[in-house]
Amino acid sequence: MVNGQTVLAPVLYLANEYHKPVGANINANTIDIKVENKLSNMGSISAKDKMILNAGSIENIKGKISANLIDMTATNDILTRSQTAFGSV
Repeated sequence: MVNGQTVLAPVLYLANEYHKPVGANINANTIDIKVENKLSNMGSISAKDKMILNAGSIENIKGKISANLIDMTATNDILTRSQTAFGSV
């Protein structure tokens, strides 16, 4: 109530589109990423065909990894705490 009058408060409904990861987006036909230490993904890494990820450790936190064929190699750990990797792994 404002000055004794009932007022309407707007309600904002957000589509799922607004709940996307906040990280970077990498998109290409083929992706080949080599990292000496830790590869951390909080965004989207998407390849149309093949993706190669090679690192000391790989973390996919609230991110998306997708490709037709995915090759993930880590000296230590591969950790996924969000959307899973999509494609042939």
